[in-house]
Amino acid sequence: MRVRRRIRWLIGIAVATGTLLAIAVTLRIPLAEHAAGAYLAARGFPEASVSVSHIGPDRAVIDNLALGPGLPAIERIEVRYRLAELAGLRLRAVRIEGLRAIVDGQAPEALARLKRLLPPGGGDGDGAMAAPGPTVDLADAQIVFRNAGIAEVTLAFQGHLDLTRSPARASFEGKADGEFGQASVSAWTDPFVEHPVIQIQGYASADLARLPWPEGLGPRPRDGTMQLSLSGSLPAPSLEAPAIADLLTREGSLVVDLKVRGAALLPYAASVDIGASVMVRSGGGALAVSMAEPAALTVRGLPQGMPRAVEEAEFTLEATQSAGPGDDPSRATATISARLAEDQADATLLAEGMWTPGGPIAGQLRLLDGSIRVPGQDILAGSIVAAMPFPFETGSEPALLSATVSTATGRLAPLDLDARVTREGEALLLKGSLASPDGGVRIPLQARTLGTEFRGKVALGPATLEFRPNALQPAALGSAFAMVTQAEGAIEMSGALDFAPDTPLQGTAAVGFRDLTLETIEGVIEKLNGAIRLDGLFPPSTVGAQVISARRIVAGVPLEEPSLRFRLEPAEAGTAVVIDRAEGRIAEGLVSVDGARFDAAQSTNAFRIAIRDLSLERLLGDYAMEGMTGTGTLNGVIPMTVSAAGLAIESGIVEAEGGGVLKVAWGSSRDAMVQQGESVALMVQTLEDFHYSTLKAAIDRPADGSLSIKVAMEGHNPAVKNGHPFRFNISFGGNLESILAAVREGRRLGSSLFRGSLGGAP
Repeated sequence: MRVRRRIRWLIGIAVATGTLLAIAVTLRIPLAEHAAGAYLAARGFPEASVSVSHIGPDRAVIDNLALGPGLPAIERIEVRYRLAELAGLRLRAVRIEGLRAIVDGQAPEALARLKRLLPPGGGDGDGAMAAPGPTVDLADAQIVFRNAGIAEVTLAFQGHLDLTRSPARASFEGKADGEFGQASVSAWTDPFVEHPVIQIQGYASADLARLPWPEGLGPRPRDGTMQLSLSGSLPAPSLEAPAIADLLTREGSLVVDLKVRGAALLPYAASVDIGASVMVRSGGGALAVSMAEPAALTVRGLPQGMPRAVEEAEFTLEATQSAGPGDDPSRATATISARLAEDQADATLLAEGMWTPGGPIAGQLRLLDGSIRVPGQDILAGSIVAAMPFPFETGSEPALLSATVSTATGRLAPLDLDARVTREGEALLLKGSLASPDGGVRIPLQARTLGTEFRGKVALGPATLEFRPNALQPAALGSAFAMVTQAEGAIEMSGALDFAPDTPLQGTAAVGFRDLTLETIEGVIEKLNGAIRLDGLFPPSTVGAQVISARRIVAGVPLEEPSLRFRLEPAEAGTAVVIDRAEGRIAEGLVSVDGARFDAAQSTNAFRIAIRDLSLERLLGDYAMEGMTGTGTLNGVIPMTVSAAGLAIESGIVEAEGGGVLKVAWGSSRDAMVQQGESVALMVQTLEDFHYSTLKAAIDRPADGSLSIKVAMEGHNPAVKNGHPFRFNISFGGNLESILAAVREGRRLGSSLFRGSLGGAP
């Protein structure tokens, strides 16, 4: 963009040189330098100095032309001319060597002063410029760019203006060197047409760690390289501040190829590679930026806990800056579409901003219809919409974020996320909520990042889920709760997450139950109360024992006053459940488990069910054993193991303490059984009122087999053979799941279970 300006510098210097030479030829060297100084002072350069080393009939040489502090200086100017043309300031050729200039904060003022060297009408507007002669050559030129906060850059270049051809051609070649890299550029144009177009080619390479990095653009790269090449044509700006609206009406196109390798953007990524080819077009009142094909983005060394999907990504860019009638010429919009690896995320970004030449860019960044899947987790975030002002600083308007969080399997119902994000110094603050579309669930959400690193905290809750008939029910929370057909009571929950670079995600949570009654297809849990506090989530773990209890659990047989005291401990395969004690009352007795540990990494997990003081009378009634009644107290231990093969029972023993009575009413089947023979008839009669002294049940079940219960009894019936003692062995067998299903459904088992299973001897 500065090529046209430099051509005007050269023309101005050449015109001034022609004037000086006309003076010098007339006055000769002794007076020429004094007269030239007076001329430059009259043009606004009182501190200028000039030395004329040679004047001849067709050639002159000026050495050490200096216009003053902060203005260009030239080591040598050689001019060729014809004496007859000097009066009209016409020169044959000009060669300028050793141009030295500094461009800094005073450059605009210096450029305005240089315009005074131009003849009237020769430096204003964008019209055609007057030509000083057939050729102007520039050799060994250097411009030093100095800007506050940016490293110094030296541009070495040469140029050539050729008016012997039609159209005229001005060319420029330069190389820039700075502590952050190198660049080369070549350009050519016809500067004398009304609207010059510059043809340009360039290449640059930079060390990203040394590259000037504007504040607010994110973390400065600590390592990496950038290579950039460009080619195409651009409308030349005017000598004054460029009028964007005017530039955008003129056609131009530029192809920019960008390669970034190994950019260390810590703490977000150890290495980032980018490859992109961008087309920039102007014309029709707009500036358009686009990509012919998606750019490639590769990220390595992500912080632990970041989605792996962003390691490979593609994105495209469409941007437009309009400047038609009535439009603000400084407004631009951009659309970015991004897709991450394995289609785990995509989004459309819209950016609209205001740009003031020489000032900052301000506007709004919007994200539309974004989605992301958490790798390795059944969690999706879709319909992501966000709006953020930029620059995003303390005191800026809040950024707005909304999304729908769900699971791919539908195990959890969708929740709508609505949040506002603000900035406080280097920290970002998020406040919002997760809520069900019907409003029955609302979970407060807060998050805070700490500093510029990927480090911070997320807080969920506290929230209360109130379940009531004809209102919120667990099934509305997703298919994972479909087995709960009815619920009443409350669940209170809260949680927190800590994230940091190269650190596993850490979290805590608390879940409380308040008078919660759950009806399921398996049974009913009444009045569940208690709290579970997790000091770790990945994997879940607790500090100390957690206690929950209920009034009753009914699954065919009522379990009264059940309670559970347990711990969650980290284990090889995730989490081990340690049961300090689980107990409940069945049939007026106590059933308990102590010191059990369940670890998925173990091939088998063993525990023992202890039975104490169970009432046989109540047990037979609760189990709906039709036609059977009895008295007595039962005690025992049932060892159990759980493995991949299933549930196993080995050598379980339940026996009566002391004596009791067992009565079997055979019903309509009695007559048929009595007629089977004297021994069968004797057994039927004896069991109708059997006073036992011993009752012992041996219980076994292989993991892949059927339940087996063998009952041994000794006793007598006072009405049979004068109370003669009998010993019976009764065997039950069958599928455990079918028996438990019958109990849960309340079907009466009846005395038919014993038919064909009785054997005994007097």
